[in-house]
Amino acid sequence: MLIKAYIAIKMGLAFDLRGVDLRDADLRGVDLRGVDLTGALLFGANLRRSNLHGAMLRYADLRLADLSTADLHLADLSFTNMRGADLREADLQLANLRGANIRGVDLRRAKVSGIFRLDMHEWDISFNGSVLQIGCQAHTLAAWKKFDDATIHSMAKGSLCFWKKYGKMLINLCEEI
Repeated sequence: MLIKAYIAIKMGLAFDLRGVDLRDADLRGVDLRGVDLTGALLFGANLRRSNLHGAMLRYADLRLADLSTADLHLADLSFTNMRGADLREADLQLANLRGANIRGVDLRRAKVSGIFRLDMHEWDISFNGSVLQIGCQAHTLAAWKKFDDATIHSMAKGSLCFWKKYGKMLINLCEEI
């Protein structure tokens, strides 16, 4: 299956690759516009400069994948595991990241819409260009940066642990928008 999928991708003939195993595959610059990769195993795959515009990647395993400079505009990345992936300079505008694991993801200079929404653990996260909302707490980005540990801890059970894991990444993401 791997060889057939790889040849189909390289020839631009692939449209339904649900559940395909492409771990560590070299797919640099490949055109995968609109391809269904639901549940695909792309662990460690090189997708640098690939066109994944509008691709369906729900529940895909993209851990440690290189997606730098990839076009993920309008891609469905919901419930995708992207832990440790490289998304530097990737186009994530209007991508669906609902429930995605983005822990340790490199998002430097990534293109994201001015408004985004993420589901992370027990809290929904949204940013509208000036206000970052985590769960029911909505504050300006400047305020979030100034909060001390005691203030964060008082917001909700588990909030300080969450903030220590994801706070810096969320601030960086908001500043890139």
